[in-house]
Amino acid sequence: GILNVAGVVGALASGWAMNAFGRKATIITTCLIAAAGSVMAAAATGINSLLLGRAVLGLAIGGVFATVPMYIAEVVPLRMRGCLVSLSEICLTVGVLVGFLAGCGLGALPAVYSWRLLVLAGAAPAVLNLIFLPRLPESPRWLLLRRGPDAARKEFARSGAPPELVHEVLDAREEEPEASWEELVRPTPALLRNLLVGLAVGLIQQLTGIEAAMYYTPVMIARAGLASERVQLLLTVGMGVMKLVATLGAGAAVDSVGRRPMLIYGSLSIAACYAAMSASYASGWVLLCVGSLYVFVACYAMSLGPAGWVVISEVFPTRFRAQSASLSVAINRAASAACVLTFLSLANALTPAGLFAVMALVNVGSAAFLYRFLPETKGKSLEDIELEFAAISGHTAVLKDDRPTGRV
Repeated sequence: GILNVAGVVGALASGWAMNAFGRKATIITTCLIAAAGSVMAAAATGINSLLLGRAVLGLAIGGVFATVPMYIAEVVPLRMRGCLVSLSEICLTVGVLVGFLAGCGLGALPAVYSWRLLVLAGAAPAVLNLIFLPRLPESPRWLLLRRGPDAARKEFARSGAPPELVHEVLDAREEEPEASWEELVRPTPALLRNLLVGLAVGLIQQLTGIEAAMYYTPVMIARAGLASERVQLLLTVGMGVMKLVATLGAGAAVDSVGRRPMLIYGSLSIAACYAAMSASYASGWVLLCVGSLYVFVACYAMSLGPAGWVVISEVFPTRFRAQSASLSVAINRAASAACVLTFLSLANALTPAGLFAVMALVNVGSAAFLYRFLPETKGKSLEDIELEFAAISGHTAVLKDDRPTGRV
């Protein structure tokens, strides 16, 4: 729970930091915090120091979720934006699977050492990022927004950016005043729709219950009737492998299939899986429960997992992207904490069959919302997406701007 609660704070803080210091500097800072949190937790001498280390790590997790997808979206050409933004979800899935496998491998060591080594291993990705991140370019869109076109051109020349990205970014609006939280509280009609969609996608991604399902897979399998701890562990590792394979497939398809159908059909598929799980618990069919749980994770990994982060990274206007994306991630982390902390209590109060029936209805509602409000964004520059939302909302002040669009 404390990871996600601290993640809310980390996400909100990263929104300010990304605008003030740049996307790249913020990512480097979150990596430093992540490494420090892992070391603190691994060296903990008591419950209080362990929770402090976990809280520091949670700050970094919230910051990474807010900054990395957005940074990737701003530095790559539109034709490969969906695929490359999906890499963040792929890396997350790899980390979960490695964690499962490391837990199995370290289980043979004395408990006093095994958990510390497992926690300390979390610092390795942060250290690797700190080695390679300084070589990456700053976001040209942030440079254009804060320092003007000359700074963006210099970064393009230094990094050897592809011509299509240069054209896409430099066609955009030039230096503007920094966005304020007051403008987000009292948004224009166009920005209101951006916020409605972007914040909702952050919430919907966690209303699937994916993190609760991953945390409590052994518990769910045990309640379905499989008491063997070895079987539970093998099924959990198998689920991690399947989630990785499905996420890789979705990352490859998101730029061809599109974000909108992936999110809508993904929500409906997840609802069907919850309905099947509800029936399995009501009837005692163990194989149906395990099969439905696996299909549920696969459906999430092929839809709301990668495509959700893609939409969050691209749906907000550049001027408001940092604050808006951080707010969406804060809602995402808060919803995750709520789902994880209440899952077992709700399962006891409603019975697993009742809880999964409710989750099926929630995801049907998510699909209906996405069908009504989410436009397709594949194949469009970030600037063209901003104009499309303005057109949908009828915000003529944006539409009458005579600047060229960024479509290439």
